[in-house]
Amino acid sequence: MDLEQLFAVIVHYRTENSILWNAAINHLKSPNFSTVINYIVEQLAIKFERSQSAFQNMRQVVQNLLTEKSYKLEVCLYFLREFLRRANDAIYPVELIVPIWLVVAFEKPKADELNDISESICKNLRVSFRKNGLYFEAFSADSSSTILSIRWLFETVSKNANSNKWIHENIMSWSELLVAPLYRILMNAEETTVIHCCHIMSYLYMYAAQQIYKPPSECNFNRSPFVRFCKLILQNVLLMREFPAMFVREVLPNYMTGMLSLPVHSTPYLLRVVSDVLEKHLDDNFLKEIFKSMLKEKPQLITALYASSKVGTRLFNFVSQIKV
Repeated sequence: MDLEQLFAVIVHYRTENSILWNAAINHLKSPNFSTVINYIVEQLAIKFERSQSAFQNMRQVVQNLLTEKSYKLEVCLYFLREFLRRANDAIYPVELIVPIWLVVAFEKPKADELNDISESICKNLRVSFRKNGLYFEAFSADSSSTILSIRWLFETVSKNANSNKWIHENIMSWSELLVAPLYRILMNAEETTVIHCCHIMSYLYMYAAQQIYKPPSECNFNRSPFVRFCKLILQNVLLMREFPAMFVREVLPNYMTGMLSLPVHSTPYLLRVVSDVLEKHLDDNFLKEIFKSMLKEKPQLITALYASSKVGTRLFNFVSQIKV
């Protein structure tokens, strides 16, 4: 009897076995992943009934599902579906599965099933927000749009960021887990998926950039989640590829809102990224007016952009006009 057959036989056994658990974790990317996940989901349900250690077990599952080498959409979606089915109306630590929900949303822009999943997750997020003393706007649980659900989540993060430890811990955890699967998706997906993915991530920037960003003095800057997001989305995708103007006009202001909430004027890397974004898109009069309005509130940044830009470039001419 091989391992997958064993998991199928013992899936409903209520005995906890660390050796079998670890074997299941190591077989998450096997061809017969459904059998392995069924076992893991049942074990998680038992663990949540019995002890707080279930949180650690859940984190272990999520981390393994989202590593760059292991990530597969079909595996994550199957786990999400089966875990929520098994949880039913039970209260569970919804914050632990948010990263899987986000990653699945990146690749499933029009799935009715995903909207049902989002409805269930938002319902549990509201319970968790109340439990942790968070303020949040009313949001219909039966909203038909997953992307609206995600925006609502990040808006809630923003509204509570300065006063809640729960927010800080979870937004950092989510960001760290998203980097690897996001890289895999953006480097291999078709344009429609890339556009959808960048649309979702624009809300993370818009509402949570300040919570994710850490200055060079506080971290390994180049390996920090925020810098890796910048390199991946802004530098390798939005700056290097060409996209429909309507899409760029919709999402780029969101990214710039997040970037300009940071100390761009005093951080060379951020200044370079913002400069490159401006230089590329200043030929679009619609975006140009938006950028002008944003920068008028940032005199230190205007000075830094003026000092660092080359004479004769679009950026230099643009900043010179604002600076006067």
